Amino acid sequence: MLIKRLTFLFSLCCFTSVSQAKNIDITHRDIIKTHIHNSAPQLFLYNKEGQLIHYSSRYFPAIKIAFNNKKHINGYSDQTEDLLKLINGDEKDFDHYDFTLFFVNMDENIGPCPPCRKQEKIIDKLKSKFKKVKINYHRINIIQETYYID
Repeated sequence: MLIKRLTFLFSLCCFTSVSQAKNIDITHRDIIKTHIHNSAPQLFLYNKEGQLIHYSSRYFPAIKIAFNNKKHINGYSDQTEDLLKLINGDEKDFDHYDFTLFFVNMDENIGPCPPCRKQEKIIDKLKSKFKKVKINYHRINIIQETYYID
C-alpha cells in the first residue's frame, strides 16, 4: 500500500505542470527607463537555456506554435536583462523550467486594452493545455501613476 501511494505521488510530481507566476506592476515613467517597449501586449518566450525563442509586440493568438521554435532570436539582450531585473533582481532562473513566458500588459485601470484581454485569455488556455510542460509565467502590468499636487 505504501509503495502504491509513493508511486502515485511520484507520478503527480512528474506529470503536472509547475508554474510560478509573478505579477509586477510598473508605471509608464519606470518602463520608459528600460529597454522594454512601452506598448502592450508584448510576449517574450524563453527556452530552458535562457534564449529568447519568440517575441511579439502585439496580440499573438498562435502563441502555442511559438513553443516549437528551435532557433533563438538575437538582439534582445537588453530587454532580457531588464525583464530579469524586474522579476528577480538579476537572478536567472531559466534552467528550472522548460519555458519562461513574460507577458507585458496594460492594466485595466489605465483604460480598455482589448488586445491585452484577448492575450490573457489565450495564456489562461495555455496553462490548462500544457499540463506536462514546466512553464514559468510572469505578468508585467503597466499601471497608471498617481500624481499629487501640493
